[in-house]
Amino acid sequence: MIFPTIASSDAPCTAVSVIYKESGEFDRYLLLPQNPDVVLADTRIIAQAPEKYFAAGIGDALATFFETRACCYAAGLNLVQKRVSRTGLGMALMCYELIVDNVEMAMEALRRQEVTPALEEMVEAIVYLSGVAAESGGIACAHAICNGMSSLEKFKHIQHGEKVAFGLLVQLVLEKADIEEIENVIYVIKMAGLPLTLADFGIDEWVEDDWRQIVDIACSPSNSMSNMPVAVSAEQVYQAVIAANELAQRYHD
Repeated sequence: MIFPTIASSDAPCTAVSVIYKESGEFDRYLLLPQNPDVVLADTRIIAQAPEKYFAAGIGDALATFFETRACCYAAGLNLVQKRVSRTGLGMALMCYELIVDNVEMAMEALRRQEVTPALEEMVEAIVYLSGVAAESGGIACAHAICNGMSSLEKFKHIQHGEKVAFGLLVQLVLEKADIEEIENVIYVIKMAGLPLTLADFGIDEWVEDDWRQIVDIACSPSNSMSNMPVAVSAEQVYQAVIAANELAQRYHD
C-alpha cells in the first residue's frame, strides 16, 4: 500500500523503480514483481504540499501522452518490456486532456490549499493515469533527456518533472510537432510555474561539453531514445536541445 503525500511524479501506481547512483546520476530501471495493491492519495494532504512538487508532477505527467504516442509509432517497448496497448494510449490521451483542461484552476486551488474538482482531476492525472499509461505505453525522448541531465551536478537541485518537461520540448522539436501542440505544452508549463528555458533552471552559460555528455547518456542503450518513431543521432538530439531552448525563449514572456 502506498500513500503519496505529494503528487510530484507518476511513480506510485507503477511496478517500476528508478535506481540512481549515490552521486544522483541515473543508473537503471528496476521492474518489481507486481504493482502496489492500493494507492491512496489524500488530496487534502496533497493540497498543502509545496507548490514546486505539484508542478513537477504536472511536468512528469505532461510528457506521458507524447512519449506513449512515440512508442506506439515506433513499435517500441513499454516499461514492462511489452508492446504498447491501445488502453495505454487511450489513458495517456485522457491524462493529457485533464492536464490541459485543469492546470490553471488546479494551481490556483493549490496556492489556496483548497481541494477542488480541478485539483482532484489533476491528482488523478498525475498519480494514476500517467503512471498506468506510462507503464502500458512507455517512455521516449523526454525521460531520456531527463536521465542525461541527472548526470551533472548543476542539475541536481532540479525536480524530475521539471527536467522531463524540458525533455518534452526537445522531443517535440525532434518530431517537428504541430505548433498547436507545442503551444499547448508551453501553456501548461507556464501555468504550472515550471522552468521553461535553461535560464529558468539557473543555467546562464551554455557549456557544449556538458550538453554533449547529457545527449550521449540520453542516446545510450540503457535509455529510451530508441522509442522515438524515427532513429535519431546524438548530433540531431544535441541540435534539438539548442532549438528547444531557443523556442522556449520566444514564448518566455
